[in-house]
Amino acid sequence: MSIGPEPTDPTNLVLRQLQGLRREMAAVLENQRRDRELITRLTLSMDQISLRMDQGFAEIRKEISAIRSDLVMLENGLLNRQNEILDLVRRIDESTGGHDPEFAP
Repeated sequence: MSIGPEPTDPTNLVLRQLQGLRREMAAVLENQRRDRELITRLTLSMDQISLRMDQGFAEIRKEISAIRSDLVMLENGLLNRQNEILDLVRRIDESTGGHDPEFAP
């Protein structure tokens, strides 16, 4: 008399199939766990990259704003100098009666 099912017993075959399914499911679960870890690491990495890019863009916007301010100041300076030259030309014209003696025929 033997203890346990016979090797050809259908329950033994079902047991081996269940054990095989269990191993496959364990492998699938392990793969899913590793995938989740990888996705988590990638998400953190992407968040860090995004933060650095946002900081970089903020710096660029700040520099562009400073350049715009400098350009406005330069433009105002040029306009002031142009107005000074026009004022000087008007005063010369008024003092010479509107004629330049050097260019008179």
